[in-house]
Amino acid sequence: MCRVLAYLGPRVSLADLVTRPANSLVNQSFDPEFHDYMQLGGTGFASWVEGSPDERRPLVYKSCQPAFYDKNLASMCAKLQTNNLLAHIRATGYSPSASINDDNCHPFIYPKLSLALAHNGGLPGWRGMLLDILAASDPAIVAQLCGSTDTEPLYCLLMSQYADPTANMQPDEIIDGLTKFMRKLVEIKRKNGNTRYAKLKFFLADGRDIVVANLGLGYDYAPEIDRGWEELLEAGKGTPERKLAGVVEPVWYLAGSGYGLHDDQFSMKTLWDARTDEVIISSEPLTRDRSDWRRVPFQHVVFFERTAAGCSAKVEKLSF
Repeated sequence: MCRVLAYLGPRVSLADLVTRPANSLVNQSFDPEFHDYMQLGGTGFASWVEGSPDERRPLVYKSCQPAFYDKNLASMCAKLQTNNLLAHIRATGYSPSASINDDNCHPFIYPKLSLALAHNGGLPGWRGMLLDILAASDPAIVAQLCGSTDTEPLYCLLMSQYADPTANMQPDEIIDGLTKFMRKLVEIKRKNGNTRYAKLKFFLADGRDIVVANLGLGYDYAPEIDRGWEELLEAGKGTPERKLAGVVEPVWYLAGSGYGLHDDQFSMKTLWDARTDEVIISSEPLTRDRSDWRRVPFQHVVFFERTAAGCSAKVEKLSF
C-alpha cells in the first residue's frame, strides 16, 4: 500500500523525516502489509523552503526506483532542508497493466496551480469512469495530464472544483472544494453503476498549509461504515471486510515543537493547544513513542496552517 508523509514547521532536514527515523517514510516501505499483492512503484516529494527563489513553487523530485535503492533520494535528503514537505511512496499491483514510471509518482502539482496532491488509496473500476471524470473537469487542467493511474484524473477533478486553483485558498475554500469533489465522484459512480469501495486519503500542501482528508466510500456508495478499523482488520486478506479496513484506517498526526533526535530517538515535545510550532502527518506514526500521535478520523478533514505565530489546526467532518 502507498505511504505518505507531510511536514509543516520550522526548517528541518529531509533526512530527519524521510530516511533517518526508525519508522521513517523509507523504512515504512520495507515490509508493507500487502507486499504479496503489491510492489513498490516509486518515490516522490515536493518541498517548499522559505526564502528560496520563487518560494511558492516547490522543489519536486520523482523516481520510479524503490526508495531504499534510490541513492539520489538519500543524497538529497542528507543535504536539503524544508519548511513544508509532502512525500509519497507508491505501491501498485503485480500486473502487466501496471505502469512503473516517473510520471505516475506522486505528488502531483501542475504549473501555476497552488495545491500539490499525494494520495494513499484507490478507486476500483476507475478506468470505466475515466471519460466522465475528465468531462467533469476543467479542460485547461485536463490538458496537463500525463500519467496513467487513478490519482491524476482525481487531481484534475478536485482542482476543477475551485474557482481559482492558482490562488492561495483559505481553509473553508479548500474544504468546500473537497465536498464538491466527493459529491461529483458519487454522481459519476452512480451513473456508471460502480458500487465498489473507494479509498481516498488525500494529502494537500502549498508551502504554507497542509490539508489531510481521510475520505472514502463503502460498497453501494455508502458514506458511513459502521464497523471500526481494528475490527475490520481481523478479517482475512482479500475479503470485503479487510478492504473496508483500508478505507476507514486512520491517518496519524503529531503536533508540538522541537522535533529532532533526542537521546538517540526522534521525538517531539507535544503541545495539544490551539497553536504549535510544527506538525507531522503520516500514514504510520514516525517516532518510536506512538502514545502522543492522534488520528484523523474517517470522513474528516484537518487543515494545518502556519503563520508567524505558529501552526493552527482546523478539524471538520465532511458531509456529502
